[in-house]
Amino acid sequence: MNPTTNGKVAPTAWAGTKVDNYWVDRKVGDTGTNPSPTFVSRKISKLFFVRNRLGVIAGEQVVISQPADYFNFFVGSAIAVSDADPIDLAASDLKPAFLNHVLPIQKGVVLFSEAAQFMLFTEAEVFGPSTAQIKKMASFNCSKVIAPVDTGTSIIFVEDNTSYAKVFEMVITTDNAPPKVVEQTRVVPEYVPIDINNICNSSSSGIVTLGKVGDSNLYSYKHYDQGNERKQSAWYSWGIKGTLVHQLYTGGNYF
Repeated sequence: MNPTTNGKVAPTAWAGTKVDNYWVDRKVGDTGTNPSPTFVSRKISKLFFVRNRLGVIAGEQVVISQPADYFNFFVGSAIAVSDADPIDLAASDLKPAFLNHVLPIQKGVVLFSEAAQFMLFTEAEVFGPSTAQIKKMASFNCSKVIAPVDTGTSIIFVEDNTSYAKVFEMVITTDNAPPKVVEQTRVVPEYVPIDINNICNSSSSGIVTLGKVGDSNLYSYKHYDQGNERKQSAWYSWGIKGTLVHQLYTGGNYF
């Protein structure tokens, strides 16, 4: 990227074509009163959206932009605090809390480290730097490779540091109560291989499918809920012709 005369940047191959989506520079204050966002000089692991803001995960840090201004991570005033200012928080735990996955849900944003689960939320109507907070919800191991999926009423995540993979289902009821977590592979403890690395799900069909890229075996968990009660659930496997490259559910079909 080469700087251009108007302060924006453009790839050299575009021969000076200006890029509209660019990172906003600091306009007020200095490094003391308006510091750079903490993801600077860190490896960014995930991006997400919440409350019309762009969120960045880097190490233990969660940094969220100004609302409707996705590339602005600086405050608008160096002497006053505004609810529209960026949010910059850190997840903390007794173990290292380097965040690997993020999943926005209705109650907030669920953050996953290798050894714990956190919730980014607010108890106020306004979501801003003075009201946002991160709290620890549970201490379950979670795979660095396999991202959790949202089933609509719960969250499915995988632990892969044992002899066989374990699949957990987490139900978050309220902000103040601990989540309900059930190991759905407990009935088949030696069924799902440890080296799976791909997951997809269909909320409408109540199914989660796991597999390994380059392998021909798929493992699915199918469930049927009625109200707050699970009426039926089962594990089964498929063998496909060829090997897995990618998988997804869309429009009621599995590809």
